Amino acid sequence: MPKPIESNQPDVIFTVKYATARATSRGLNYRGFLDYTQRHNATNRDHDCDLNQTPLETQRYEKFIDYTARNNATRLERQNPTSELTPTFNHDSDNLTVAATEQLRSQLDEAQANQATLWQGVISFSTKFLIENKLYDPQTEACDQGKIKAAVRKGMPALMKANGLEASGFWWGDIQFNTNHIHVHLGLSEQQPHRETYRRQDGRLIVDGVRQKLNKKSMLRFKSQVRQQVMTLGRPQTKNKRLNLEKRIGQVQAVVKKNVQSQVKPTEIEKLFAWLPADRHLWRSKSHAASMRLAQQQARKIIDSYLVTDPQYADFKQSVQQLDQYNTAAFGQKTAGRTTKQKEDQLQAQLMNALFKACREVKPADQQWSVNELAQHYQAKDIAENMARIKWLKHQQRYAPNDKQAKELRHRRVALGQQNAHALLADTTIKQARLTKMSINNNTMKMAKQGLAERYQQQQQVANLKLTKPWDLSSLEKQQLTRLQAYFTDVVNVPVNQLGNARRTQIEQRLHWEHELAADINWQQLTPEMRTALQTAFELPAQVTRQQWQARIDQEYKLLRLKAQLNAHKKEWSPEKIKKSYQEIKQQTQQLKRASGRTVKPLAKEEHQQVRPPQRPQQFLAQQRSQAKQIVAQQTHVVKKEIRQVQRAQYEDSRAKQQMFSQQAAIEHEQAVERER
Repeated sequence: MPKPIESNQPDVIFTVKYATARATSRGLNYRGFLDYTQRHNATNRDHDCDLNQTPLETQRYEKFIDYTARNNATRLERQNPTSELTPTFNHDSDNLTVAATEQLRSQLDEAQANQATLWQGVISFSTKFLIENKLYDPQTEACDQGKIKAAVRKGMPALMKANGLEASGFWWGDIQFNTNHIHVHLGLSEQQPHRETYRRQDGRLIVDGVRQKLNKKSMLRFKSQVRQQVMTLGRPQTKNKRLNLEKRIGQVQAVVKKNVQSQVKPTEIEKLFAWLPADRHLWRSKSHAASMRLAQQQARKIIDSYLVTDPQYADFKQSVQQLDQYNTAAFGQKTAGRTTKQKEDQLQAQLMNALFKACREVKPADQQWSVNELAQHYQAKDIAENMARIKWLKHQQRYAPNDKQAKELRHRRVALGQQNAHALLADTTIKQARLTKMSINNNTMKMAKQGLAERYQQQQQVANLKLTKPWDLSSLEKQQLTRLQAYFTDVVNVPVNQLGNARRTQIEQRLHWEHELAADINWQQLTPEMRTALQTAFELPAQVTRQQWQARIDQEYKLLRLKAQLNAHKKEWSPEKIKKSYQEIKQQTQQLKRASGRTVKPLAKEEHQQVRPPQRPQQFLAQQRSQAKQIVAQQTHVVKKEIRQVQRAQYEDSRAKQQMFSQQAAIEHEQAVERER
C-alpha cells in the first residue's frame, strides 16, 4: 500500500529518547531495542532500488536480486547462517551480516553492564519530500534505501563528535515502512561511558553521572545534514539552491552595508556620538547595558531612514523571503518567518556596529559652551535636541553616575528654561503685533482683544523675569515671578502635593478671569483670525462654543478642588478614601483632556496592581535574594521544629511501651514467686 502524501509536513523530523541501565530492573535490555528495529514486519529489503537508474540497470538489479534469492544459494546460506544479511546498517555497511549483528548485541550487553546510556532515535521523512528527491515511488512502492542510509551515515560523525561519542560510541540503524511515513530507527550507545554531567556545590565543579540527553544544537544540525544529503543524492542538480541563496544574500547585504555607510552624514555620526556612554567597550549592537539603549535606538532610526530608500534593500528582503520559504518547507510551518527575522537582525547589527565604529573616529569636542550660548538657540528643533540630551543625561546618571555629566545636566536644565522663555517672548511679541493690526467692529471683538492683550502682557512679564539672572532680581520681582508662575499653573499637570493655598488662590483667580471673559464673548461675532488667536492662547479645540469653554473651566475648578482637598486632608483620611479620591482625580483629568483636545491614555482597571520593572535591577535582585534566604531559613526552622516534635513523641511512645513491658515483667515475676511458695 503506497504511503499517503501530506501537505505542510516537515521534510525531516528527528526525535531522540534515552534509556539507562536501570531499565533491566523492569525486565528490559538493550539488545531488545535492536530486535525491535530489525523486526520483519517493519523492515523491507525487497523494494530497495535506485530510482535514478535507467530501465536496463533496473532490470540488471532485479536479475541480481533473483540471483541472490535463488534456491541453491539459499541452501548454502542455511548451511552457513553467518553469511546471511540483515536490514541493519552502521558506519561501514549497508546490511550487517548475522555475525556482525551478534557482535552488535554483545556490544549492547557490555554497554548495559557498564551502565552506559542507550539513545533511541527516529528520523521520519515526509513522503512528498522523498518523492520529490526520487527516493520513493508511490506506484511501485520502491524506495532507494541505500541513499537514505548514506544520508544518515554522512551526518552521524558530527552528531557523535558533538556529544563526545566519537571515541567509544557505536550506532546502528534500520529503515522501517510500517507507518504512514518511511522512517529510520537509530540506536546510539558506548561500551565505556564517560561522565560529562556536572554540577556546582560550594563553588566547586563536581562530576555527577553520565550524559543522558543529546545536545540540542547537534540534533538540529544532524537533521539539516540528513536533509541536505537526501537532496544531494536524490537530485544533484538542486544541491546548490540553498548555497546560491545564501551567496546572493551575502552579496546584496554587502552592497546595502556599503550604501548606508557612504550615505550617512558626518552630522548624524556626531549626534549619535553624543548619545554614546563614556565606556567604549559597550559600543556594540548586542550590548545589553542600560546606558546603551538610547544610543541603539538612535542608531536604528538612522539605519531605517536609509534602508527605506535603498533599492538594494528590497532585493535583499526578496532573497531572504525565498530562503525563508525554503527553510519553512524543510523544517515545517513553525519555523516560518524565523529566517527572515534572523537575517534582518543580522543586517541591522552589522550596520549598527559600522555606525559605532565610525563614532570611534570622532574626536570628542570640548564642551566649553555656556548656558547663555545654548539659550540663544531657541528654535523648536534646538529645544527638542536639548530635551533629548537632557533625557539621555538623566538616563546615564541613573545607571552610570558621572560628575561631569551631572554638571552638564544642571546647565542644560537651566538653559532649557531660558530657551523656553526666549521662545515664549518671541511668540508673544509676534502675536501681539498681529493683535494690534486687527480691526475692532463690535463690542465682542473689543473684549476679546483686551483679554488677549492682557494675557500676552502677563506672558511677556514671565519670560522677562525668567531671563533675568536670579541674583539680579529684587525681592518684589521674585514675588511677582512666583505669583505669575502660580497663576499660569496647569491644573491637569500640577502634582497634588504642590497645590498649596497660595498656588490655589492664583489658579482660582485665573480661572475666574477666563470664565468672565468667556461669558462676554459671542463667538458668532468674531473674525476667523480672532477665533484662531483665542484658541491658541487658551488651548481651546477647533469650533468651540461659549458653553463648551465655560464647561471646561468648570471642570478645571472641580479638578482643582479635588486636588486641593486631597492635599489638605491626606494625612487624616483612610487609605480607602485616599484611593477613591485619586480615582476621582484621574477620571476628572481624563474628561478635561478630552474637552481640551489632548491625548488621552486609557485608565488601567487595577493600576495599583500593575507590576512595574524595578528602577535599580541590581539592588532589586539583592533584595530578592535576601528575602529568599530569610524565607528558606524560616521554613527550615519550622521543619526542624516539627521533626524535633515528632522525634520527641516517638521517644515518649517508646519510653511508655518500655515502662509497660517492665511492669508486665514485674507482675509476671511476682506471680511466679507466689506459685513457688
